[in-house]
Amino acid sequence: MTRSISFIGLAVVALAVLTPISAKAQTETTIFRFTDGSPNDGLVADAAGNLYGTEWSGGANFFGSVFKLSKDSSGAWSEAIIYSFQGPKVGDGNHPLAGLTFDTKGNMYGTTEYGGVGGFCFYGCGTVYVLAPQADGTWKERVIHRFYHDVGGLPQTSVTLDAEGNVYGVASPVGGGTAGYIYELSPGKNGIWAETVLYIFPSTKSNQGTDPDAPVIFDGAGNLYGTAFSGGQHRSGVVFKLSPGSSGWTYSVLHVFGTPGDGANPSGGLVFDASGNLYGTTRYGGSSNVGIAFELSPTLQGRWAETIIHDFSATDGDDPLSSMIIDAAGNLYGAAPKDGEYGFGSVFELSPLAGGWNWNVLHAFNGSDGSYPEGPLVEFQGNFYSVADGAAFEITP
Repeated sequence: MTRSISFIGLAVVALAVLTPISAKAQTETTIFRFTDGSPNDGLVADAAGNLYGTEWSGGANFFGSVFKLSKDSSGAWSEAIIYSFQGPKVGDGNHPLAGLTFDTKGNMYGTTEYGGVGGFCFYGCGTVYVLAPQADGTWKERVIHRFYHDVGGLPQTSVTLDAEGNVYGVASPVGGGTAGYIYELSPGKNGIWAETVLYIFPSTKSNQGTDPDAPVIFDGAGNLYGTAFSGGQHRSGVVFKLSPGSSGWTYSVLHVFGTPGDGANPSGGLVFDASGNLYGTTRYGGSSNVGIAFELSPTLQGRWAETIIHDFSATDGDDPLSSMIIDAAGNLYGAAPKDGEYGFGSVFELSPLAGGWNWNVLHAFNGSDGSYPEGPLVEFQGNFYSVADGAAFEITP
């Protein structure tokens, strides 16, 4: 398939929309508490500031739901369930574990961990679906792909779109001797989506990485980048690159985790800055074995050099699971779901300085205002939003 090389706006979209915020203490507000389920991943925002997310259970049928949070003129937030998954008998997918992704037309794409097709996966191996807004204010769901067990399935991460509307993601290993794979879904004229397997992580060659567990991103040349949670020379995960060519996609490893002092097991995805450096986190490793934040910079020799920009500890929050986001000034923002000042996790900022990085805790959760923020943040008009153990929160300057 021939593609235009216009991915840079998708790979570093945060640079154009995030506003740098003050490093002073921020105000955290719980804007909504969920009663019919618990959100799994972060939120996405539309142009009006409405927030959308998924719940693994809950909804009308307890097979999961997609919800919308809206703020009225008084500042109060309310929830509307815009889609309830119906379960295995219907085949629309069930139990969404990942967040959502908007396209340029206002449609939202997501994945369900189960549903679709049975067989080896008793409850189905998962689906990719799209929700399209209707003129009457409702949303229409359509499954565009059902996973089978021969290569992989059980998708647990959000998807990425390119400028032509193709969908990219990773799937977990299910059977067939693989350790996960990267896929592309392309829309056809007849409304049927075609899957192309871009790369299979072979379980027999674990030095290449195994168990991809985070979304992939594009650079401006159409290359894909991502992380594999396990595998590599030290069995602690890798950062990889997929490059398109006339004969297919070429896979290469940019960094192998697990050397003494380095991070281990990246669970979140990556983000680019304006100079082409990559940033991410690992769940383990570092001096306290509770994770690091890292930078990977391309060198003149074609390799990538790693710099540890933060070594997590129990005092400032640890075990980062999700991707960070970046603003126009190069500041990074993320969540650490464990420990911190009160033991319930924290939201942090990393700011570049001459010769290093400054660490700042934007908010430390105390349990009463939320706890264990595992999902990524989303920014809207200078405020940050995400979910923490059954509650949606807002952080304002």
